[in-house]
Order: sequence, then structure tokens, then C-alpha cells
Amino acid sequence: MLHVCTDRRGSARAGITAAALALLLTGCASVSERSVDESVEVSDAARQEFAAALADMQAGHWMSAERRLRALEARQPALPGPRVNLAIVLRELGEADSSQELLEETVREHPDFAPAHHQLALLLREQGRFEAADAAYAAALAADPEYALAHFNRAVLNDLYLARPSVALLHFERYQDMHGDEPDAEVARWIVELRRRVEADASLRVADSGGGA
Repeated sequence: MLHVCTDRRGSARAGITAAALALLLTGCASVSERSVDESVEVSDAARQEFAAALADMQAGHWMSAERRLRALEARQPALPGPRVNLAIVLRELGEADSSQELLEETVREHPDFAPAHHQLALLLREQGRFEAADAAYAAALAADPEYALAHFNRAVLNDLYLARPSVALLHFERYQDMHGDEPDAEVARWIVELRRRVEADASLRVADSGGGA
């Protein structure tokens, strides 16, 4: 399994599809197809090497993917996509510390590259550093407010780990809005549940305020 997609509420990690896999050379295909820095020139050879690395990742050929991504990073260090995918590969190879260092370096050098913040958030959540993970999700959304996966994962984090149902509701609703005519039925049920909890919490606050008057 790759650590690219979502943290569903019923499982620690969700699987990945071919369509959602790709952090592009300069942008995130699963989010918006936009480039972070369109001035960076990318050779055809680099694109082919990146595609081969992604195919290795899909097939679970982590060592081969690592070799390809390191070579690509050395040739075109200005591209954030290969770095983020390399961080994913390192996590799969059990090198979480190296993965984190690479992601932290990438967000410093490319603060507008939302996938780097998102991957860092996933790693921090796995470490139990929930507040830091929330801040990283917030940074991803500041870089790209239309990043659906970041909205989803920030909602899960705030629902299950930070006990902030109102924040979770906000981001689940945003995630659902972005799906337009094809809403997620499971998320729709979670939204109903969260609205009830938020309303109940509000009622309790009102009651407590009245009791102390």
C-alpha cells in the first residue's frame, strides 16, 4: 500500500488507485493538474523516468523506484514531485526519519507545493503528533484550497484524534462539495452524525451558560 491517498475512518490507511497515485513532476495530478512552477523545464527523458518510477511504486518495486527517483532528483533538483514520491518510497522501506527529513526540506524550499505538506501531515499523524499533523494539513490547504484529500484527512484527524467535531464537519462538507454531482455516501452519513454532535455540544454550552447565570 502507498501512503498517498486517504486515512479512511474505518482503517489506518486506504489503498491507492492509479489515478490518485501521481504526484507529478511539478504538481499533483490527483488534485488539480496544475503546476507549481511552470517555468521549470522538464525534459522528455525526465518525464519518462518519472513515469517508470511511478510504475515501480504501483508494483511495489520500492528499491527500483528509489533508484529512479534519486537519479531524477539529482538531474532536476528544482522539481518537488520526485522528492515527495521519494519520501513515500522511503517510508515504505522503513526509513521514516529520512522520509520526514526530505519532506521537511521540501516544504521549506517549496512552501506552495501542497502534496509535500500533505505527506508530512500523514507521517506526523502516524507518529501520534496530531497537532503538528493538523498544522501540516492546514499548510497544504493554504497552498491549495481545492486539495480534496487534505480536506478529507484533516476532517478525519479532527474527528477521531483531536475531538473537534465542528472542524471535522467543516472539512467533510468542503470535501463533499468538491464532489459535485457524485457525493460520497459514506461521508454523507458522517456529516449527518457530526451535525448532530455539533448541535448537541452547542445545546450543552447553552445549558451550562444558563445554569450559571
